[in-house]
Amino acid sequence: MKNTQVTQLAAGTAFATLTVTNGTGVDVSAHEEALVFLNVTEITGTSPTFDVHLETSWDGTTYCDFPTAAAASSPVSYVFAQKIAAGTEMLRIGNFGKFVRAVYDLGGAGDPTVTFSVQFVGKRRQHG
Repeated sequence: MKNTQVTQLAAGTAFATLTVTNGTGVDVSAHEEALVFLNVTEITGTSPTFDVHLETSWDGTTYCDFPTAAAASSPVSYVFAQKIAAGTEMLRIGNFGKFVRAVYDLGGAGDPTVTFSVQFVGKRRQHG
């Protein structure tokens, strides 16, 4: 469809590093709303946990968290449910600023790894 665009926010295999990893920021200003898909194809280790959320930026340099769904100012969530096994989840988002990036953190014991992707499927703004 010519009114939608698919953009990868993050993908690959992550290894437990005990630090939060920031995906690359993507300019999404041409879009008015989007679906964001998290696809975890494999997760290994002892009691692995994988957390992913989205951040926004006005300049592509300084990022901040979106409000959580529990906050009165935000009717939607920009946080995926914690993954402990393979699976897929979708978030419907809007009002997301100029840049968006995925932020992820892998935890657990036994050298956990996760293979995943985060896809942004944006609906382009209508002009005229």
